[in-house]
Amino acid sequence: MLSREKSATEVNWTHCIYVPGEEIKTAFKINGKFPEPVGIGPNQPSPMLERWRELAPIWRNFFLGTLALMFLHTILAHNEIVFSEHLNFDPAVKERAKVSAPFELKGKNNVEVEINAAVNNNYLDVDLDLVNEDTGLSYDMQTGAEYWSGYDSDGSWSEGSRSGSDLEPNVPAGKYHLVITPSSSSSTPIEYDVKVKRGVTVYSNFLFAFLLLSFFPIFYFIRKGSFESERWAASDHAPEDDGENNGSGGAGTAGAILGVIAAIADINDD
Repeated sequence: MLSREKSATEVNWTHCIYVPGEEIKTAFKINGKFPEPVGIGPNQPSPMLERWRELAPIWRNFFLGTLALMFLHTILAHNEIVFSEHLNFDPAVKERAKVSAPFELKGKNNVEVEINAAVNNNYLDVDLDLVNEDTGLSYDMQTGAEYWSGYDSDGSWSEGSRSGSDLEPNVPAGKYHLVITPSSSSSTPIEYDVKVKRGVTVYSNFLFAFLLLSFFPIFYFIRKGSFESERWAASDHAPEDDGENNGSGGAGTAGAILGVIAAIADINDD
């Protein structure tokens, strides 16, 4: 830290280096309990900075590794469509359950059932039973589609989606069929397509892994930013109060921004 002291006749600059209390105690051979430091010194080294410098490259490498695994899994995933059928929901028909033609599932992988429905200001719910024809084992699945649109004072609006899907992990190989039961409050028929895919990429797994890997780096990054915020709030150059008791908030924001800039600079220097 540079300290500037000015009088009417001279200006003195001092180069200040932070010295921990334990070093002072040892140098002056002070016995007994030494006073605990209060607050954060304006040039006090951040205890979180070294930890962040250690974690940042490790986190970066793990992130790149997770990203590479995701792309590799996406490339190698089968995403094989093993069944597809165009169907029609007719509200006038009481017996709506339909049994699909049998299809073969090879290997052991996940199964995704996807529907695309021609819904407009209505919805279509579809209950699905994936049934093994040899063992009778059934997997209950459910998906749906709803789409709403209209006009208001702000113009046109829309919400929802005309497609939906459900995923079942670790479905053994074998011959299967679907029992499809649609339902809707629509008074008019709704056409929809049903597709069964084998071996799809589940991106939520990679997202969960990334969040898990990021927990401690984010924790230390926030702690480092908090330390910088307190340092600048206690300095002679802390943002002034704007008259609305926002001084400490401004100092915190400035410190957080400086912490981010410092973190980027540290990574680049490494």
